[in-house]
Amino acid sequence: MFLTAQFSNKSKILLSWAMHETIVVLFE
Repeated sequence: MFLTAQFSNKSKILLSWAMHETIVVLFE
């Protein structure tokens, strides 16, 4: 349970980071 929650958190962080990177590249 704990590992799953931690993995979910990392996925959300990674996803938001990837989206941020994409937006930065698009608007550069």
